[in-house]
Amino acid sequence: MLQHEISEGFVRKVGRNYFMILTIDGQRQQRKTGTNNLDKAVEMLEDWKAQAKAGVVEEAPRTARTSLFHSCIATVRRCSTSLRS
Repeated sequence: MLQHEISEGFVRKVGRNYFMILTIDGQRQQRKTGTNNLDKAVEMLEDWKAQAKAGVVEEAPRTARTSLFHSCIATVRRCSTSLRS
């Protein structure tokens, strides 16, 4: 099983709620906690750390997948246009 390197993790308050920040394999990632309770946010961060160390990987954000999809469509269109000429 793949184990990820976790080098930093903390919670910070943004507005009313807390966000979790975790550095996994050198990349800083952020997640919403949906809570304004510091103890609950810290507990959620510890759960996320354990999942990351165990190799649980979250699906890529929708915006990244969407932009990749549109990039592929543009490439296909360029190729099909050049074949017609």
